[in-house]
Amino acid sequence: MSFVHLYGHSTYSLLESIGSLDSLLKRVKELWMKHVGIVDYSGMYWVVNFYKKAKDYEINPLIGVELTFVIQWWIQTIRGLGHTLCFLAKNFDWYKALLALVTRAYEHDADYPWIDASDLALVQENVYVFVWWTRSWVADQLSKRVDPTKIKDWLSLIHQTVWMDSLLFAIGAQDYATLPELEEVNNFLLDLSAAWKNTSFAATDFYYPTADHKYAAEVALAIKDGKKMYESDRRVIAGEHHIMSEQEVRAIMEKNWLAENVIDWLIEETWVIAESIKISIPLWQSLFPNYETSEEISQLYWDHKDTLVE
Repeated sequence: MSFVHLYGHSTYSLLESIGSLDSLLKRVKELWMKHVGIVDYSGMYWVVNFYKKAKDYEINPLIGVELTFVIQWWIQTIRGLGHTLCFLAKNFDWYKALLALVTRAYEHDADYPWIDASDLALVQENVYVFVWWTRSWVADQLSKRVDPTKIKDWLSLIHQTVWMDSLLFAIGAQDYATLPELEEVNNFLLDLSAAWKNTSFAATDFYYPTADHKYAAEVALAIKDGKKMYESDRRVIAGEHHIMSEQEVRAIMEKNWLAENVIDWLIEETWVIAESIKISIPLWQSLFPNYETSEEISQLYWDHKDTLVE
């Protein structure tokens, strides 16, 4: 078995997901999977808890974050409408680079953190960057019939900033009959992957442990949005977003008429990516950022450091 869920969400995404870390890891263990990735929204305060629990389950924790990515500097004024990118740290040093990126997002806006292309210089080759099918600017623009050349120009901003091997395309393993717009997005990303020689991989984007939890996940969304379950405009989860087995993923992609060799390749790439990630976090230590200060402030410290703590 080689399929790996490279990214998904836990309860730390605050009602967008209902999977506790223990329930998610238990499900991964039941499926005999050796790796799993979490990319909760706009924060990494859950990382140590996830890391410790994953080690207890003998699972390799893949640590990341999902951040709002804006195209123009002014779009942050339209709060809540930004699209996102996902990131996975490749090792501990690069995990710290990802923390710096999250900090930058909150420096832009503490209430609605966001990043833009210029901020990606903080990570460059240090993390994997996923261009994906859910909540992505790519999907949005394709649905609006924007010229694909313009979409490629936008993606080139990321492509030019991060290392080529670090930019990955997530190919959605969801039924095209349920999500018909996904077929166009997947084909666009596969074509671009071939042209740019970037890696693509199969992805599901989980929000709850098993299929039986789907209704509960919709209840959580209704609570967050202040909706009643009988209201027609409440959010409904399209597709299947539980932790699927490799057999389930293959069955969906076969139903979508992907060639067997393409399915094998997309699934195998999840394993290759996961195996390249080795994070060892030194626990019981405080990691304070090394902020640069002016000479005047530094001198104040040296003048008074002996009297700061008595």
